[in-house]
Amino acid sequence: MKTMKQLLAKHTDYVDTSAGAPAPLPSSRWWNDWAANNPTPQAIALANLDVSNALMMSLKGICRGARPIVK
Repeated sequence: MKTMKQLLAKHTDYVDTSAGAPAPLPSSRWWNDWAANNPTPQAIALANLDVSNALMMSLKGICRGARPIVK
């Protein structure tokens, strides 16, 4: 039976993916794990964006057969 230390010794390519850790190379297999814990400001802003009201108004107009305004 192998000890935990022996099992972990094989995995020397582990990269710290916690919040605030430096980014690995984009080609690294750890990139997605790191990115999940370190969102960019753009990702945070997109997550806070509320489009439900505008989307509901658009769908309401489409369902009621809205026509474009012709001058």
